Amino acid sequence: VSADMSPGLQARVEEAFGCPVIQMYGMTETAGQIASNPLPPALRKPGSVGKVAGPEVCVMDRVGTPVAQGGEGEVCVRGPTVMAGYEGLEVPDAAFGDWLRTGDLGRFDGDGYLWLTGRLKEQINRGGEKVSPLEVERVALEVAGVTQACAYALPHATLGEQIGLSVAGEVQVEALKARLTARL
Repeated sequence: VSADMSPGLQARVEEAFGCPVIQMYGMTETAGQIASNPLPPALRKPGSVGKVAGPEVCVMDRVGTPVAQGGEGEVCVRGPTVMAGYEGLEVPDAAFGDWLRTGDLGRFDGDGYLWLTGRLKEQINRGGEKVSPLEVERVALEVAGVTQACAYALPHATLGEQIGLSVAGEVQVEALKARLTARL
C-alpha cells in the first residue's frame, strides 16, 4: 500500500513466503482503499493496483476532462468516503469539482485494472516531454544485478531537465543502457 512494488519483487516475496501478495491503493483522504487486486483464484496483475474497490475513480487530463480508456492522466476520486476538502482552504486546489485530485498519474487497462505510472510533482520535464521517474526505475530494476534504482531530474542547459539514474547492485553498465534504450 505505501509504495510501489515491482512485479519482480512481488514474485520473489510470493515464492519466499508461499502466499499471494495483494497490491492495493488507498489514501487517508479516501478513508482507506481506492483499488485492490483480487485474491486468488481471480486474476491478479502484478504492477497494477487492481480494480476499483471503494470510491468512484476517474483518470483525467490536466483540466479535469476524463481521458479515454488506456490514456494516462491524473487519478481522481469521489464518493461518500472521500473528504470534502482540506481545513482552511475555501476553494480546494486539490479538486476538479467534486473529484479529489490524488496527484498520482495512472491509466486503466481494458480489464478495468488501474496502473499507477508516477506522481505529478515528480515528473521530469525534458524539453517539454514529461517523464515519470517510476517508469525509468521499473525498467532499470528488470536488469540482472540491479537491486535498487532511483531516477531524478538533473538540470540541462537547453532542455530544462534531463533524466538522472542511480542504481545499486552488481550491474553491467552496457546491459543497463541496452535495456533502457530498448524499453524507453
